[in-house]
Amino acid sequence: MGLQGSRKTGSGAFQPLGTMESMTTPPDAPGREPGYLDYYRSQGISPVRYRMANLDEHLDRRDAVYRSLGLPQVAFRGCKVLEVAPGSGQNSLFIAQAGPSRYDLVEPNPAGIKDIQKLYGEYADAVVLPNLHTVTLEDFTADTDFDVVICENWLGSRSTEQALIGKLASLVAPGGVLVLTLVPLSGFSSNVLRRLLALRINNPALPFEEQTDRLVEAFGPHLGTIPNMTRSHEHWVQDCMLNPHYLNVVLPFDTAREAVGDGMEVLGSAPKFATDWRWFKGLVGAARRFNGEFARNYAENIHNFVDYRHVWPPRDAADNALMEDACRALHTDALAYEAALVASSIGGDLVNAIAGHVRALGAELHQVSADVGAALDEFGDVWAKDGLTVGDVAGMGPFARLFGRETVYVAFTRQRA
Repeated sequence: MGLQGSRKTGSGAFQPLGTMESMTTPPDAPGREPGYLDYYRSQGISPVRYRMANLDEHLDRRDAVYRSLGLPQVAFRGCKVLEVAPGSGQNSLFIAQAGPSRYDLVEPNPAGIKDIQKLYGEYADAVVLPNLHTVTLEDFTADTDFDVVICENWLGSRSTEQALIGKLASLVAPGGVLVLTLVPLSGFSSNVLRRLLALRINNPALPFEEQTDRLVEAFGPHLGTIPNMTRSHEHWVQDCMLNPHYLNVVLPFDTAREAVGDGMEVLGSAPKFATDWRWFKGLVGAARRFNGEFARNYAENIHNFVDYRHVWPPRDAADNALMEDACRALHTDALAYEAALVASSIGGDLVNAIAGHVRALGAELHQVSADVGAALDEFGDVWAKDGLTVGDVAGMGPFARLFGRETVYVAFTRQRA
């Protein structure tokens, strides 16, 4: 799959990619909660770049995501597309070469802006050049609605972020598509636990690069178990283990569904886990219930987000609800632990509470898989150690191989007018 598009530029009131005026970045709005952008700016980083030595393989990966969502390449041809928080811009190449009539990128991070401009400088003759808006989504004003709106791996469950998801949904034209990424609590849990380990073994007084090296040493053996990983270990550590916003990215389906508002129906997901055997002729009016069927499938597959290596049969939603409760309690106390560490007020009660949540989650996971349960048992043993070291984390066995399906793509369609 090569780059097949023809070169076009932005127009109208938008700044075409690469102009000097597009490099201005407004300050954060008063009262805005700190998040990814503040962290990226403070460190001068955009830790989301992929290894892209083989362009065809990269485009195949993006094609695989979109076709699972019900969006083959032709779905972008001649359409108006908006992508928010494209980071390095590498993922946007797939859409840029598909021939949209208009492509807008919203990215305020200076390091990301430089990456995007460099990228499109390399492929300018083979793709539709996007309009680059170097403002935050809060400050972005559109002069049109869009056939496709995309925002991946950014927004979570906090109220301010839910409002931004609502804004994204409002920019979708009737019959158009909104693509978001969910972060299920169960899929997130193994990295919540890694974050807790990182908080214990890191020394925030060290220079940023030394902190990065220290945590790469600890978690590199874990990441080395993942086949087809395209991000460097350094960027993963900076984006997940050192990013003070990381624990806030959790986004279950019900939260996302409420945020997009009425009139938005699920189209598809990646990975695909939802089945719907209803006859299409009966799916009219109130009987459509696409969101309800997706929610049912989601509830019956919460356990399948826990470990990317396995797929188990659907499980009773009530049993999975207990697992979800254990994951939620762990996540809540992980946030409390991080806040207490910043305030230098860590207490034994909080440490013990986390150990209790791990035992509860492990008990649920033992019912699904003895191997996954053993991974949680190992974490509990390591968490209980005094003077936890980088070597203790790097030397983990079953837990080192446990990574969840942390990112789940979902596409919503806006019902036709």
